[in-house]
Amino acid sequence: FRLTKVLRSDGVEIPIANFWQTDRTFICNGQRPIVEDMIHLLDFDSTGSYTLTFTNGDVDGPQVVSFAGVLPNPTTQAIDVVGIRFNEELNQASFGSDSLLIKKNSVTVVTPGLAIDSIGNNTYRISGLSAYTADDANYELYVDLSSLTDQAGNPGIGLRSYRWTKDATAPSSQTHPLPENHLYPTFTVSVVGSDPEFSAGVAGTGISRYDIFVAEDAGPFSYYRSLPGGTTSTTFTGQPGSQYRFYSVARDAAGNVEAAPEQPDAVTTILNPQPASIGNQVWLDANGNGIQDDGELGKAGVAVRLFVAGQG
Repeated sequence: FRLTKVLRSDGVEIPIANFWQTDRTFICNGQRPIVEDMIHLLDFDSTGSYTLTFTNGDVDGPQVVSFAGVLPNPTTQAIDVVGIRFNEELNQASFGSDSLLIKKNSVTVVTPGLAIDSIGNNTYRISGLSAYTADDANYELYVDLSSLTDQAGNPGIGLRSYRWTKDATAPSSQTHPLPENHLYPTFTVSVVGSDPEFSAGVAGTGISRYDIFVAEDAGPFSYYRSLPGGTTSTTFTGQPGSQYRFYSVARDAAGNVEAAPEQPDAVTTILNPQPASIGNQVWLDANGNGIQDDGELGKAGVAVRLFVAGQG
């Protein structure tokens, strides 16, 4: 043990330079030293009575080694128990609920009723948290190390915190509406989605993926493609003459999955154009409807020529 403090009975603390320890006494005439533990004290106007404070060599306060209890993180469940492991044995009387603080979305939560139990290996179980962690939110559990002491009485320094997110609400999405008809078989399919905020200005865990489903004509829906949360469009190629229906399902970072809609978000038909032809009748289409109506007489002597583009 090492002497760290000497206090005189009148309350005067002896300067550290005025006391020291030795473990042997040297004598003259070449004789072997005497092995003995001695305390040396230099004082003036001594009161004759002193209180000595020793340490076992441990002069550092406790530190947090690790936290455990939230897996996976983000989670969809309220958390009731968190484990905290320290680097050394605590003075258990120093570890009370006033050493802990919980914040929800950066706002302090009053948490009466938390239980703190030692479970061995310098590890403590904090229980009773579920009453305060049921809402979808970002949570932080703080440990005030300065309020804790080890077996030697050394206090810790600063704060350590453990952060997790609870999100049990599914996101939402939809496929953008498509034109009723598409002339070409390849076109763009786009999605839009959102993940509910935990509170005003506090974002949820965010959309991690969109799954797009498609059905052809009267057939069933099948999986088409997945898009990362930051990507909102892809291309699709179908068959001329077929109708296609689309919907999307969003998944957030906590694993919540949107329910499939009862009706498709978008429907479109790929046209199947027929070969064009030039007839044998030329007339003055007075009403511009493309049909030779009664009274719209043919025009004689009109030459119709068909050219191939780029060849004159």
